Amino acid sequence: MIALFMASSAFAVNPAPLASTALQKSATYQVALTEMQEATRGLSRTQSDPVALKPDLLSAQQRVSQAQAALISQMLQVRQQLLADLQNLDSLQGQLEAQQISLDIAQLNAQAARARLKAGAATQHDLNKAENDLDSAEKDVQSTKKQIQEATDRFKKRYGKTPDLSGDEKVTWKAEQLQTALKQHPRILKDSAALENADLQYQIKSSDLSPAIEAEQAKVALDNARKTYEDTLKEVQEGLEDALSQHQVAQNAVAAKEKALQLSKTNLTTQNARFQKGLISKLQVLQAQLEVSQAEGALGQARNSALKAAYSVLQAANWAPWEDAK
Repeated sequence: MIALFMASSAFAVNPAPLASTALQKSATYQVALTEMQEATRGLSRTQSDPVALKPDLLSAQQRVSQAQAALISQMLQVRQQLLADLQNLDSLQGQLEAQQISLDIAQLNAQAARARLKAGAATQHDLNKAENDLDSAEKDVQSTKKQIQEATDRFKKRYGKTPDLSGDEKVTWKAEQLQTALKQHPRILKDSAALENADLQYQIKSSDLSPAIEAEQAKVALDNARKTYEDTLKEVQEGLEDALSQHQVAQNAVAAKEKALQLSKTNLTTQNARFQKGLISKLQVLQAQLEVSQAEGALGQARNSALKAAYSVLQAANWAPWEDAK
């Protein structure tokens, strides 16, 4: 049983605005959509066919169920890729912010080193080190800006639009929703279909019209199919429970990073007040500001990890909570 009744996640990036575009541009999703449409039409034809046999109807129904499960699986994969692309850009933007603060610090350190050298309070070696640090900081900023531009260009080429990092995506579920969806998991449907077919064959072979040896063979096949189905049920259930556990761990990490960010913000407020009173230098304020930026980056990474974990839960259950999946 799943112990977690309800879970939710809210993060800095939101795939929703571009999800429809991503699905339209995904060849694999479009193939799955076409298969779903054809399977639905095939079932309708079979149901209206007065001479269709039970195996024909069963096969048509199985095809629809498997096509629907495959369509949801493809949707989740497309959205996961979109999420990864957005999170990469979000991470680079956070990295750039921290590097720009580090650049400000390096500029102040270099300026101070020049003044100390002029006053005889520092060596040429000290100045060289400060200027090398400044040069490295400038290169880091330029490198990240280039990475952001390249990532943005790739994003636009892949989705036809510029990335949208605004808003939060919330992924929520209840245990009963996941359990219901789990019954339509592709692996379970595959083995369920094999079990239904084996049961149908056994019913046919165990009639008076088939030799006893064929009925015995059909019974063995039925038993094997049932065991395979039960094993798959267990494995898929355990996979979902593991995904839920990993999501909870990720959520706990988010809570810890939120506390760390709050502490760094409190420290920055204190340092700003001390700077206004002339008790500390601007450099110390920038260092406190850098700590906040780094804490924000760590929180963003934790939130991204938790959202990935939430998507892993959806993938494990093969359930998509969005309206376009209905």
